[in-house]
Amino acid sequence: MLFAGFQRVRAKSTEVSDESTETSFKDTVPESFQAEWTAENDHLILDAQVVVPEEEITVGMVEEVPVDENLIRKVLLKEDENEIIEIESESGRQLIVEDKLHEIDSPLGLKYSCLMTDSQHRFDFTDHIEDNKTNNRNDVFINPVDLTEKDQQAREKYETQMLQILEQLGINKGIQKIDLFKNDAGYNSTVTASTLIGNTASYPLYLYAMEGSYIEDGCSAQFNNESMWVMYNVKNYQVSDSEKAELLSFDTIINMAKQLFEHQIISNLDADQISSKYSVNRIQLTYVLKNSDNGSIYRPIWVFEKNISELNGYVPFFAIDAQTGELELYSNFGL
Repeated sequence: MLFAGFQRVRAKSTEVSDESTETSFKDTVPESFQAEWTAENDHLILDAQVVVPEEEITVGMVEEVPVDENLIRKVLLKEDENEIIEIESESGRQLIVEDKLHEIDSPLGLKYSCLMTDSQHRFDFTDHIEDNKTNNRNDVFINPVDLTEKDQQAREKYETQMLQILEQLGINKGIQKIDLFKNDAGYNSTVTASTLIGNTASYPLYLYAMEGSYIEDGCSAQFNNESMWVMYNVKNYQVSDSEKAELLSFDTIINMAKQLFEHQIISNLDADQISSKYSVNRIQLTYVLKNSDNGSIYRPIWVFEKNISELNGYVPFFAIDAQTGELELYSNFGL
């Protein structure tokens, strides 16, 4: 079944992508998709960019790998320049660097601190001097669709800084989201990174799910104009086993999504159940990490996103398993 809104010629739809040809799955998917769906008094407009990884889509296993503490000491705590003190606490093991030059600017008397938890597999880092400088700023969020050239340059700077830090720490993560803010002093940014599957950063569905077996593999860092001042929930996962994924066609995924909407399993109505509130602005094929009876796995999913400017841009509306077509997540976030 064909839907209005495709902007380029597509291969004939099949239930499962054809392995016998050299055509990549990306070549069978449109660059954008437009449609309007109705159900009872509900209405949903889809005017979406479609994002698909360039590389082969896989399914497989991941394993948690401890972050090398020597790299944390070198990269974040600057061990070559500072004396590091270790303290055991109920929360975990703390590595701290005292601040003897800026005690007025750093009320805790600390320059850097790093809390190691979860059997040393997870850590949180704070640059207390920069933390204090960044507090009490009136940050205004810049929606990703409204970026100026100067905004884009700032965004790219934070992306580069985050990737450099992750590489120096030997952490297998890619950029998942960059929130950019403007203030009197310039810019501020929150950068979220998650486990790389190939060249694709996994999607943090755990942030939006009330329950489920999702792995919290995302980490966030906050930057002021010049440097990073907070990095938290840092874990490291590596792909341990993988194979090519058998994917349902994009047409099939769209048809299943439409049926979910028409049967009111997913709804676009506001909290008062009166009017439809948002549109689907981006549809992306990505991955989610989950715990299973057989261990930690990753699977390909289609995420249908809405852009909510007052809530920091793109958030998931619903997600569908790319192999089974089952509803993976429905979030009324923002409604």
